[in-house]
Amino acid sequence: MDRREGRNGDVGLSTPAASWELLSDRELLPQQLVRRANERLIFHLLRQRGPVSRSSLANLTGLSGQSVGLIVGRLLEQGLVEETGVEPQAGVGRHPIGVKICPGGALMERGLT
Repeated sequence: MDRREGRNGDVGLSTPAASWELLSDRELLPQQLVRRANERLIFHLLRQRGPVSRSSLANLTGLSGQSVGLIVGRLLEQGLVEETGVEPQAGVGRHPIGVKICPGGALMERGLT
């Protein structure tokens, strides 16, 4: 497998789940370490709390909505999480869509535990 730089600057292997198969922490740049820590934070919150909306994840973590959206998007692409549908909410406006961990995802192979 070849090393490559991804669209977000991640350096990893040229496989579909490349962002989880990154080089060791000693070989990463500070920005990549922060990205990895944020991805793990989001994943662990989903594991602890079950289905959570992106906006709730942003509130829980202190990350921006855009950062949470990008992280959840990467996790969706890799098949680690799935959307649960619209969460019930009182009032008007767009209703949040929940996100949860996919049952049967190969977590041990992707270094998330």
